[in-house]
Amino acid sequence: MLEPRADGFRNYARAGEKAPLEQLLVERAYLLGVTAPELTVLIGGLRASALTTVAPSTVCSPPSRAC
Repeated sequence: MLEPRADGFRNYARAGEKAPLEQLLVERAYLLGVTAPELTVLIGGLRASALTTVAPSTVCSPPSRAC
């Protein structure tokens, strides 16, 4: 099974990863073709909506309905 070293968009890092997580996030963004301003907006939006800290079972379905 293929497993990434880290994914800063999902707050994931494999155990024992030695590289700084910020560096790995920038590398992933570069591979995806995301510019620095786009990365800033993306990360800001994820943090504002708390998608990086909410467990999938706590997300409302459908999203338009209040929890």
